Amino acid sequence: MFTGSSDEYVRKEVIANFDANAFQPKNEYRILVATEVLSEGVNLHRCNIVINYDIPWNPTRLIQRVGRVNRVDTAFDSIHTYNFFPTEESNDVIKLREAAEAKIHAFIEMLGADARLLTREKRISRTTSLRS
Repeated sequence: MFTGSSDEYVRKEVIANFDANAFQPKNEYRILVATEVLSEGVNLHRCNIVINYDIPWNPTRLIQRVGRVNRVDTAFDSIHTYNFFPTEESNDVIKLREAAEAKIHAFIEMLGADARLLTREKRISRTTSLRS
C-alpha cells in the first residue's frame, strides 16, 4: 500500500514491483493499493487493471489514473478499468454519477459531435456513459 505517509523505501518497492523500467525489477507483489499521491512521476505499466474505488468529481483524474498503467511500452494488449460508485441511497444525496456523466458529456459537447480522437477512424460518441 502506498499513501502520502509512505516513506521512500515503500516508494522504491512499488517502483521495483510495478514499473517496467525499474532498475532492479522484483515480483514480490501482485496487488497495489494507492492513493493519488503515487501518480506523481511513477509509471505502473507492469499492471493492466485499475480499480477506482472512488470516482473523483473531475473525470480527467480518471484518465490520469489509467495513464499510470497504459503506457507506450506496456506489454499488455488491453487495460481494464473498473469503477465503483456509491450506493443508490448515497448517490441520491451526492449525485456523483450524474455529476461525473454531465462533465464527460460536456467534454464531448466541447469537442463536437463528429470530432475524432487521434485517428480518422476513432469517433467520439455522444452515448458515452459511466458503468458501474
